Amino acid sequence: MELSEGVHRVLEPLVAASHRVVRGLEDADVPARLRAIRAKSARRLPPPLAKALLAALDELDWLRAKVLEEGK
Repeated sequence: MELSEGVHRVLEPLVAASHRVVRGLEDADVPARLRAIRAKSARRLPPPLAKALLAALDELDWLRAKVLEEGK
């Protein structure tokens, strides 16, 4: 999945909210594929990690639900 800079800007609030959710998970609740994302403390995730997080959102129902809860 290749994201243009414009698409990345549009999705940035979703990526930021998702990153906050992943960073707030207990260690035991973080799947291996999200550990590098969770470890990143940068305000904005680098594009490869942002893409991985968006892919995880697409595939993981529980993660989507937690991000939606965060947005309420």
